[in-house]
Amino acid sequence: MKYKTTGILAISLVVSMLPVMSCTQVDTEGEELNLEETMQESDTEEKVVEQETTETLAPSETSKSGWIYEDETWSGIVHITGDTWVDAEVTITILPGTRVLFAAHKDDQSYGTVNPPDEWVAQHEDPTNTDEYAQSHSKLDVYGTLIARGTPENRIVFTSDSPTPDGGDWEHLHIGYGSVIEYCILEYSRGGLDVAEHTSDSVVASYNIIRHNLWTALTIHSSSPTVTHNEMWHSGGHQGIAVIGEGSAPYIAHNVIRDCLSGMNISAGTAPVIEYNTLIDNDGGIGVMGPNTPAVVRYNSISSPKGPSQNWTYLGKPVYFSSILLGRDDAISGISVTDCSPVITGNNISQCNSAGINVMGNSSPNIKHNTATDNHTGILLDESFTGSPRIEENNIYDNIYANISLWSAQSISAINNWWGTTDSNEIQIAILNMSGKPALGMVTFEPFLTEPVETD
Repeated sequence: MKYKTTGILAISLVVSMLPVMSCTQVDTEGEELNLEETMQESDTEEKVVEQETTETLAPSETSKSGWIYEDETWSGIVHITGDTWVDAEVTITILPGTRVLFAAHKDDQSYGTVNPPDEWVAQHEDPTNTDEYAQSHSKLDVYGTLIARGTPENRIVFTSDSPTPDGGDWEHLHIGYGSVIEYCILEYSRGGLDVAEHTSDSVVASYNIIRHNLWTALTIHSSSPTVTHNEMWHSGGHQGIAVIGEGSAPYIAHNVIRDCLSGMNISAGTAPVIEYNTLIDNDGGIGVMGPNTPAVVRYNSISSPKGPSQNWTYLGKPVYFSSILLGRDDAISGISVTDCSPVITGNNISQCNSAGINVMGNSSPNIKHNTATDNHTGILLDESFTGSPRIEENNIYDNIYANISLWSAQSISAINNWWGTTDSNEIQIAILNMSGKPALGMVTFEPFLTEPVETD
């Protein structure tokens, strides 16, 4: 049996040789804005001022496309009609209640290229990974600073202008140093929210709703933003959150992620702290992969009783598929570890139809104070496993197939755990080394605990 870990797919940003264009401000008819012409006729200037302050006026609308070289404040409706680039020295401030509408399947800049597809994209024949897509879909790249602070009652919305929106209607929102995104809704893009390289810990993304995006909800490139209290769902034919690039050390906490292909994918050379998140009904929970990845994964709740309820579509056609809807019943792991040694502690992992924790390759994770129950297998060490994990002081019990399953020739120690019983024969029965084949390694489980561990 093979357990596949999908690769992280990140957005490739083209920052050189961008065309120099100016931004326009027009009304919906394409004319220059003239506020007085939009008001009722009045005899005096005082009446016009009074009319301006009434709450019955429709919000003003401006259009943006091309380069922005000066600070701006956005409100009302802002229509992105083509790729829009904000200069590195510029700050864009967006007021609560603003709606930023991206022209669906349109880009009046007709600009953009993509990298060759990786195996995952090529396998799915993703129609959005083409130059044609990039040149016909708008994006907002803020190389300076974006301050978008909504309120719980008056969120800022980044969305498609289509009456029947779908994932991939527009490209992404890319943000730079010092940006703050709070109480926003971001939906129907391909790449969701994208945090630029080398922004250190200056970016904050909190209390947002990120949904219905084709590839991912959030991608973090070689930076260390604070990502807290967000809700992300149906945003990930690849993953909800991707952490990539040497030196990335984001703080990711108190988020809810559901209905994604993978909740989070953490790549080599990164060191995120991932805690107090809830991941539910994803095709995979948290994947940590690659050498030099000292991730800390703690105090998270991970389960997938139903799996993703929808496929991920573009123009109404499925591109990426939920394993549950494909009929697979052995694909979902709570935490997957490949060729690395993260700290995994205090997590509650249940109802995963593959394994609560899946350890692959040369991996030596520290697995402590976790509860893994009601999964197909509590902890799986597959045939590629060659490491020396520390598996102690966990509650590993009442898993359907096995509490620990070892498919490798590498023996392991799993002492001082609670197995749901003090009967050593029952414990042994629920620990499998590939049905006891002598060529495979052994699991040492004694001494064992006589009562459950109190996890944090």
